[in-house]
Amino acid sequence: MKTIAVCNLKGGVGKTTTTVNLGAALARNGKRVLLVDCDPQGSLSHWMRCEPRMGDPTLYEILRGQSTAKLAARESPWPGISVIPSSAKLSEIDRGALAGERVLWARMSPEYDYALLDCSASPGVVLNNALTASTGIIAPVQAKGMALRGIARLLELIDEVRERGTPHLQLLGVLVCLFDRRTRISRMVLGQLRAEYGDMVFDTLVHENVRLSEAADKRQPIIQFDPVSRGAAEYAALAFELLTREHRAVGVRSSAPGARPIAQSPFGRG
Repeated sequence: MKTIAVCNLKGGVGKTTTTVNLGAALARNGKRVLLVDCDPQGSLSHWMRCEPRMGDPTLYEILRGQSTAKLAARESPWPGISVIPSSAKLSEIDRGALAGERVLWARMSPEYDYALLDCSASPGVVLNNALTASTGIIAPVQAKGMALRGIARLLELIDEVRERGTPHLQLLGVLVCLFDRRTRISRMVLGQLRAEYGDMVFDTLVHENVRLSEAADKRQPIIQFDPVSRGAAEYAALAFELLTREHRAVGVRSSAPGARPIAQSPFGRG
């Protein structure tokens, strides 16, 4: 199982949107996907219609050593996607340091192809658990000011987690979200990111798109809500790019087996 934290130490950059819609795109490519809601606000749990019922285990119970990922995971309404819901009590973990940093890692389930962890922007025990359980990080950034500073802070955090015993953790890529080519600031930030981080920036861009917001309101992944929309094509393209990068990393020249052609975005590099 590949475990990927969707993380940025800044709110409002598209972390939950990316976790939900990349997960749905991977599931459409035949992957078994687990989404983990690591934010006490529970936006992902709500979006995926997997809010915990009375007595259901959540990420809080996992981090307290009272459950496991296998027991806490709930099937979503969409095939191939399961969800570990959040709990408002997660904030107690950070306030009271009620868990070690390797609890989630020890209690993950290997039965999925991908686990995507929707991380809070707040540093603490919960975020450290998410990063320690992960092998890679996707960092969504807003195509606005301070994007480079946010990535620099995230790289510092990655170094800290590595030094504490997770040397395999790496930044898989920077995803530019809320991109609007009509604005000078969007074009400038994209240029700065590509100059600073090169191929680490995904070719796929997620543009400003009202249909993505409407999909969240309707509590559906964009690929289900409007499969011919620009947002659906872009997250399918991101899934294809991620799969292709992974296969190249192990020396396979061909593109990801089984990836559907829809994943090749008609919108290119933006």
